Amino acid sequence: MVVHLIGRDNETGIIERLRSIIRELNLSEDLVSTTICVSYIADTEDPVKYYGVSMSAPGRLPREIMIAASCLGTWDRYVAGAVMTYFPSKKKDFEGTIQLPKRVRCQVFNLRRNESMLPCGSCGNLFGLTPCEKKEWVYGNCAEVEMTAVRLRTQH
Repeated sequence: MVVHLIGRDNETGIIERLRSIIRELNLSEDLVSTTICVSYIADTEDPVKYYGVSMSAPGRLPREIMIAASCLGTWDRYVAGAVMTYFPSKKKDFEGTIQLPKRVRCQVFNLRRNESMLPCGSCGNLFGLTPCEKKEWVYGNCAEVEMTAVRLRTQH
């Protein structure tokens, strides 16, 4: 909705409007997405930008339900396959990495702190994003997953 209202090309305006909504809601981090990922092909004129936000859920079971539902009906089948087969504790057996082309800019921002971030270790492993942090979060609730799902869906 915010992308539609502000305009897909206005990355700064979208981030600022989302920050404003978060401040106005004044809810806990479990109930409000605080991470956004912006992705586009960097070496093209007038690139189409794609946005994904982290998923928020108050607890492990609701988060797992949201992730499973997204895998079944929202995300691209390759993203869903990568997410559902990724277990950080058993990554030596993981073979589901999706390699985004080097031309794709994938930048993550924390909306509460208004700063850019490196992708988490899980998203680095899932999508071949480098550099990335060593910290690995629960699979599937990151902004990069949403962004990659949208990005891949538009290519089919």
